[in-house]
Amino acid sequence: MKIYDDHFYCFSCQCGGDVIQLVSQLFSLSSLDAAKKLQADFGIADVEFDKEQYKRECNTHMKQLLKEKQFESWKHNTYLLLTDYCSMLRKWREEYAPKSLDEPIKEEYVESLQELEKMEYYCDLFLYGTKADLEDFRQNEERLVNRIEQPVREQKERDARERCLTLYRM
Repeated sequence: MKIYDDHFYCFSCQCGGDVIQLVSQLFSLSSLDAAKKLQADFGIADVEFDKEQYKRECNTHMKQLLKEKQFESWKHNTYLLLTDYCSMLRKWREEYAPKSLDEPIKEEYVESLQELEKMEYYCDLFLYGTKADLEDFRQNEERLVNRIEQPVREQKERDARERCLTLYRM
């Protein structure tokens, strides 16, 4: 058997664990009784357990985890929206670029020229920025997210219809 600073391991029976598990197995005690034995043997003071304090700490911790999960969900969904918008802008830049000087310039082409670099910057921010950067984006650019959500959704629906028609024609 080898006893480490934080655990033990028995090479004969291949069992291991912490100090409570060691005492439990050595004296055939439950984990609770093993902990009580260690407390008595080493004169460890009996500590009162405040159940209400524990509940408050758990609730605070759960609220924090929920906030973090919501933030990660927002981050994921917003990043997907931004990348979809970038793809749409790149497509517009190619598709609607004027072929001659006489051809009228379409709004989609102008939007792609105005917005693409900024959206690529935002995508980089989501990949490499700090949480503070993303919180700042969330507070200051919510209107942008709301503005591009509908056009991106409509473009994705059009693309899906086109793919379906292409497959249907085959």
